[in-house]
Amino acid sequence: PFSEPDCAGEPLRDEDVPLTESIADCVSRVRPFWENELLPALLDGSNCLVVGHANGLRALVACVQQNVDDESLPSLGLPNGLPLIYELEPDGSVRYPSEGRCYVPPLQAYYLGDACLVFNALDQDRSGALSRDELLDVCRASFDSIDGDGDGQVAAEELAAACGDELLRDADTNGDGSSSREHAAAGYGPSQGRLGAPHRTYVPRRLVNFLEYMAWWNRQKRGAAGTSLKSFDQ
Repeated sequence: PFSEPDCAGEPLRDEDVPLTESIADCVSRVRPFWENELLPALLDGSNCLVVGHANGLRALVACVQQNVDDESLPSLGLPNGLPLIYELEPDGSVRYPSEGRCYVPPLQAYYLGDACLVFNALDQDRSGALSRDELLDVCRASFDSIDGDGDGQVAAEELAAACGDELLRDADTNGDGSSSREHAAAGYGPSQGRLGAPHRTYVPRRLVNFLEYMAWWNRQKRGAAGTSLKSFDQ
């Protein structure tokens, strides 16, 4: 691309090409698009879909929403595949908040779907990020839901029951409460030998993650010398 005939001047040398691009560089590239293309279309009454990724979207957020400071911009979370919607006033300012919409601070745009509601239920201090303690609450709830007798350890029977429920939820694609061979073939991917399976079996990836986590937890409970840990947090 550096030697195309319509490029003015001499071709760029390798040492002239930057290895990285800062968010400030992204903002400089995105701002003309926002001011000259996107904003006029929105003010003209159009609904515009922008598909992007990572810093390109962070740069656009900085153009749309003026109150996002430079320090928080690099760590601003913008999950892939979750529609994020800004609504504008006639003067081009952001309409915020809109009644009945779900927001994650510091964004003044709302997410579609249930993921935002789940996140905000976990984000108890409304910081827009999940702390260690908030994540531990999720782990405790997950563990307690499996530890049926409440003894602080997951027995084989409890683990098997939880696995069976998880398998059925993944395989029961038509919601009839049962799993057929066709359901399994449609809902599972090949395990490729995981869980010690020497043949082509079908195991959901997130169930494998779940089993590995529970195996790790029981090892931690036993401890290196056969002693139990004092609390879940450890």
